[in-house]
Amino acid sequence: MRDRVLPTLVLLCLTLSVSMAAPDSTYNAVNKGSVLIAGGISIRNTVNAPQEWASNAVNVNPRLMYFVAQNLALGADLNLYIFDHVSTMFEFGLGPRLGYYFNKPDARAHPFVEMGLSYRTRNAGNGALGGAGVDVSAGIVTMIGSSWGTEAKIGYLWESLGQSGHGYSDGVFTVGAGLSAWAKSPEDLRK
Repeated sequence: MRDRVLPTLVLLCLTLSVSMAAPDSTYNAVNKGSVLIAGGISIRNTVNAPQEWASNAVNVNPRLMYFVAQNLALGADLNLYIFDHVSTMFEFGLGPRLGYYFNKPDARAHPFVEMGLSYRTRNAGNGALGGAGVDVSAGIVTMIGSSWGTEAKIGYLWESLGQSGHGYSDGVFTVGAGLSAWAKSPEDLRK
């Protein structure tokens, strides 16, 4: 059942956003100077981790992006993973992010690609693991008002974690859905 929840949520977000969205030419989401505040939930499944670290995880992922040019954003994101394993484990990641959002600024839908780097640390039964991660994702933000949107995305995360001279590298696919807010000033979020 858990394998069906997030894909269903992604499909629901896409369906609702396409049916409810109306383009708003009074606000241009991806123009230079715009700020994107977004957050979502995604799921992941380890691919090549040693058995003692293999698991499924839920990720809560807030991010902040600033558009340095039309369609091009720089920012940072935070990742908090909660693992379903022999015991509950947590992983924390923080790092810079680069994104490109396609389409005209006043369009209803903005397909995007993003890449992020992060420092990662995970608590484990026998101590903490530390390392680095690189992720790439692609998705779509669909505006549901002049300052709000829903998003759906898929991605791939490569991470290398270790402790006391041993560790592992792993690649994981992620699927997620979330909400986004676009603003040039706090007043924009009230629209």
